[in-house]
Amino acid sequence: MHSANLGIASFQTVAAQNPSYKWYVIADSAQHHSLPNAVVQKNYRIECLFKATQGTMLARHAPHLVEMCSPAEYGQTWRWIALNGKSKPCVTVIASPMRFEEIFERLSLFMEVIMPDGAGMFLSFWDPAILGTLVGNSNDLTLHVKGPVLDDAQRAAFTSKLSRWWYWDRLGGLQLIISEENTEPTSPSPFSLTQQQVDELVEASVPDHVLFYMQLNQPLIIEGMPVSQRYSSVRNALREARLIGLGSMRDLLNYCCVALIYRERMSEDQEIRHLLNEVRQRKMSLFQAIQEFPE
Repeated sequence: MHSANLGIASFQTVAAQNPSYKWYVIADSAQHHSLPNAVVQKNYRIECLFKATQGTMLARHAPHLVEMCSPAEYGQTWRWIALNGKSKPCVTVIASPMRFEEIFERLSLFMEVIMPDGAGMFLSFWDPAILGTLVGNSNDLTLHVKGPVLDDAQRAAFTSKLSRWWYWDRLGGLQLIISEENTEPTSPSPFSLTQQQVDELVEASVPDHVLFYMQLNQPLIIEGMPVSQRYSSVRNALREARLIGLGSMRDLLNYCCVALIYRERMSEDQEIRHLLNEVRQRKMSLFQAIQEFPE
């Protein structure tokens, strides 16, 4: 069976076992230009999670909650979701007995969180990598930060009554988050995050930022690399960069670029290893070390 059909089959099994469930998709227009139109169905509701009017610039680059028919109907829209969700982090799927208005209101409560300095920050749970990191998912081996970032009370409040929540990981595997049924929020909203929670959420998105800047400024480095391998390759390079104490986005980006160019030589070439050790001991900057890398 095609992997996309396997995803739909999983949804259909849950739908058959839980006929009271209603079905929803969080569709991120910023990740796929066809969204949300590609998943909007006649007579079903749609709302921008930023509460922007449809057709505006903000709505065209924002996540949406979209009401869906049951996957038991297996229409063209569900096929689109299964095919595109596994290839791009653009959709997640929710099944719940809650009505659209209740789901939208519940998700709206967690759109913004409070940082330690009192400033607000969007909690981008529509990004599958962030969603998995927030609640923790030991089955998802592609997560850069394993999580859970949220504490027990926050996690219970966040997933309350969202009976099933699926996302596709960065290798196209379907991941399921199961929340406790009929629980009520036990943590105030908006969440107040600790500095450690903020740091972990920021770190979770670093591979995507590095890939974005690499594609923008150094596209030839990854041009010949299969798309499915790019995220994991950057993640591996980032782990190495952290081990030698790199922290700025510029250094992380530069390290990932040279790591993808030199590949095995980064760990096997004695001269390169010596230079990176000098960086780790702060005897020279990464930029200086790169200038001395062998041809």
